[in-house]
Amino acid sequence: MAPYHRIYRVVLVLLLAAFSGCRDNKAPDIPASAATQDDQAKTELDDQVKTELDDQAKTELDDQAKTELEKGQEFFLRVEYDTAIACYTEAIQLNPDYAEAYERRGKAYYEKRNYDQAIKDCNQAIRLKPDYALAYYSRGVAYKQKGDMRRALADYDKAISLGWNPAKTDQDDQAKTELKKGDDFYKRGKAYYEKGELDKAIKDWTEAIRLDPDYAKAYAHRALAYSRKGEHDKAIEDYTEVIRLDPNYARAYRNRGYVYREKGDLQKAKADLEKARSLR
Repeated sequence: MAPYHRIYRVVLVLLLAAFSGCRDNKAPDIPASAATQDDQAKTELDDQVKTELDDQAKTELDDQAKTELEKGQEFFLRVEYDTAIACYTEAIQLNPDYAEAYERRGKAYYEKRNYDQAIKDCNQAIRLKPDYALAYYSRGVAYKQKGDMRRALADYDKAISLGWNPAKTDQDDQAKTELKKGDDFYKRGKAYYEKGELDKAIKDWTEAIRLDPDYAKAYAHRALAYSRKGEHDKAIEDYTEVIRLDPNYARAYRNRGYVYREKGDLQKAKADLEKARSLR
């Protein structure tokens, strides 16, 4: 029986050796750090692709918003304010951060005499673009129509402090067509005049005339202020310039006639008043 035991033991040893060899030759495990790096690289690639797609989609929406803005401007110039507002609203829906769309929609609401909505849209434009001079100007005009001269003047001041100048080539086309050179000073001057601050009004109208020497309305309003201050010669000089710029300006003849009468020059007063009546 002894040989069988020896054979059994040899077979057992061989089996154990074979099993041990199989364990030693199994496939190596992938290090955990390598798997983490692969996952991180995949995540970064996914994020990059997503960012590029998001940027592309945003660009497309921005282009569509600009198209709607341009359409709105066309309707605005044709005095179709409701359709213009619809276009501006579509532009805002496509690009909620489109400050220019808010300002222009506010302008359309202003033309419809919805001053509260105009102010609200200008507020949003300024929130999105704090240095947006035109938005301050437009809001100031709306405040003036509501009789809030304090806020109107503050907005005119802000627009001017931001360097508002319609002649600049880097400002948008709507601004260039909406405002004449010096118009911001002219508007602020009217606000000062209505508050009784004549010297400030004269100063602003003088600046408007410096920017636009043919600005007849600025001369006419400055003449009114000079007349109220009792500076008759200066008032007559300004009214005379208005008449040179616009020979059919009946009110300029009439007001100059009143000033001549205040000075006691009745002959010239009569001539101007008769000329004013003939132009009506």
